[in-house]
Amino acid sequence: MGLRTSAKKGLKKGLLVLGSTIAAGTCFTGGYDAPERYALMISGATEDRDIADLSLAYETLLEKGFKKENIYILDSDGVEAWDYPVFGTASKKDIIKAIGELEKKVTSNDLFFLFTTDHGNRVEKSLFGLIDYEISTFVLGGDEEISQLELAAELERVKPSLGIYLFDQCYSGGFAEQFGGKNIVAIASSKADELAWGDEGDTMGYHFLDAFMKYTADENEDGKVSIKEAFDYMLKNHTKTIGGDQTPFIKSDIDPDKIFLK
Repeated sequence: MGLRTSAKKGLKKGLLVLGSTIAAGTCFTGGYDAPERYALMISGATEDRDIADLSLAYETLLEKGFKKENIYILDSDGVEAWDYPVFGTASKKDIIKAIGELEKKVTSNDLFFLFTTDHGNRVEKSLFGLIDYEISTFVLGGDEEISQLELAAELERVKPSLGIYLFDQCYSGGFAEQFGGKNIVAIASSKADELAWGDEGDTMGYHFLDAFMKYTADENEDGKVSIKEAFDYMLKNHTKTIGGDQTPFIKSDIDPDKIFLK
């Protein structure tokens, strides 16, 4: 959400590319049904807004067939909330630990859902002192940050058949641009150079996830809500998006209207 810190930390240099590919034989043109579903959800804060987002996300994933033991949730304090279990603290250390667990479990036949919610920054970097560029970062607990490049380097170890990545923080477009493509459908709450806004029960991520629980989001009335239908539902319900304060988008090589959480 809104910019919380101006600290520009010395993060890893160099440009990294997420090199995952679609598993052989997988066809997305007629929909998708994964043998197993896994999720990693990260919040760098425990404000009411963030707790509401994680709570709804947990409830939605269970409704869509995710098993409790396959859902990893990290919050800023590592404190277990009453309505969802917490795997650890939203720190680089615990993110790496959770990804290590997922690396062992997720196969090339499975679906992997990633959700980040909290604050973000946009920082300037230099490559060999010759090329200047900007990247987005995600604020974790204790004012620690992880960049789109660092997260990509870690998640490269997790190789699902299909990834659905939902980024809901300021400058989240940088993450969507980093990950979206091939077998990853990436949804961002704002462009890479935009702030993102939200209140409890009224964030981009909240409305996107809520769509999977609402029959009104099923525009073609086929009995299920696609990623595109959930995105369209969010566009009609998120106050700051309606007001033009931010520009959510999807980056994908796959038709998001053919992709479902279940």
